[in-house]
Formats: sequence, structure tokens, C-alpha cells
Amino acid sequence: MSVQMCASALQLHAGARQHAMIVITVDSHEKALFYSMVAQNLQKARGFEVKFGPLELGDIRVVLAARNSVLRELVLERRTLLQMNSSMHDGRYREQKAQLLSNVASNNISYVAEGDTLCQSIRREAKSVSSAT
Repeated sequence: MSVQMCASALQLHAGARQHAMIVITVDSHEKALFYSMVAQNLQKARGFEVKFGPLELGDIRVVLAARNSVLRELVLERRTLLQMNSSMHDGRYREQKAQLLSNVASNNISYVAEGDTLCQSIRREAKSVSSAT
């Protein structure tokens, strides 16, 4: 699910409440994503605020707020399939998952798989293995 789709879903939820605001904070390590959102004028959409800064957890934080209270918070972690596979093998995934779960409810955490499809990754892996032998 893309950030825009998550934001749209939250906007529908926000529509039921007056004065709701969706605040999307993009981690400072994700400059390309932030500038992509700026280029799409997402920050100018009514009821949206797009911020850029350091996040302790995740790559993107989406908050639905109304009248100074948080109604819902989502933490999104972006990964390519190659990054996900690598982090699962070296143990980083387990550590990051534990850190996320100790700070955020599990139903508010999403991983966004980016890049090629699983089938393309498997074909590429098969070619690498066969060319190495």
C-alpha cells in the first residue's frame, strides 16, 4: 500500500470527524520520498500536513489527529525485497520488529515492499546462483 493510499484511507476516516488533520512525517533519511510527495503537492491538499525530520521508528509516520488528540497513528517501514531478505538473514529484521512492537501497536505497523516483484527477485537470484557455479 502506498503512502498516498494510506493517507487517502485515513482521510476517509477523518471525513467523519470535523477538524481532523492528517500529518505525514517522512524520516530525514528518505529525502527522495519527501521530495516526491512535495512534487505531487500532497502537502497542499486540504487536511494534510507533510513534514520532514528524524523519526525514531519507521520511515514514515502517519497521524490522524483531531482537536489536539491522536485518533490513529501508523508507522510505515519501506523495504525493497532485497533489503527485507538481507535483514531477515542478518538478524536486523528481528531486532527492528521487536523495537517497533515495543513502541507501536501491531495493527498500526506496516511494511511497504518496494521495487520489483517477488517473481523477478526469484528469477534474478536463480540467475546469480547458476552463473556462480
